[in-house]
Amino acid sequence: GSDMIVWECDPQADVFTYVSPQALRLGHPLAKWYEPGFWRNILHEEDRETAVRYCLEETTAGRDHRFQYRIYSATGNILWLDDLVSIYETADGRRMLRGVMIDITERKALELELVQKVREVEESRQAAEQASRAKSEFLANMSHEIRTPMTAILGYADLLTVEGDVNQAPENRLCALSAIRRNGSHLLAIINDILDLSK
Repeated sequence: GSDMIVWECDPQADVFTYVSPQALRLGHPLAKWYEPGFWRNILHEEDRETAVRYCLEETTAGRDHRFQYRIYSATGNILWLDDLVSIYETADGRRMLRGVMIDITERKALELELVQKVREVEESRQAAEQASRAKSEFLANMSHEIRTPMTAILGYADLLTVEGDVNQAPENRLCALSAIRRNGSHLLAIINDILDLSK
């Protein structure tokens, strides 16, 4: 692709011996790339140590390698590069590096967005589960809280119905007691249904 920066480097001197014109996309003048230590200088401070150490270890071991790191463009933007490095030896036995840098900033941004979305979905799922648990607990507690006095009301209604000479009780009092028992039983049935639902 046109966004590939082809380069060669002398690791001993810590200097690029060739950089393709595509490097201009990163905003730094080509002449800058040929200054010793340039690559190290444009590395993001959080990646600098690990990237330099990794490249050095692999080069010392004579292994081709590939790694990703962040650099600063000339305007101070943070860019992600994917760097594929191969090792070759010159006629006089010096170990040289050559490779291809690919700007993967957009891909990284998409990856981060995806990770963020997955995290948001997971968080909202957990919140929904928590809300559901809280609702069930609330219903169960409320049902217990209501059931206890309801049982007492029914018990007293029963007591009043059988206590004393029921035959002498006024008609409207018996009607009222019957209404209390009927509605109380109905309420208790509803409460039990709610309890079953919340289990």
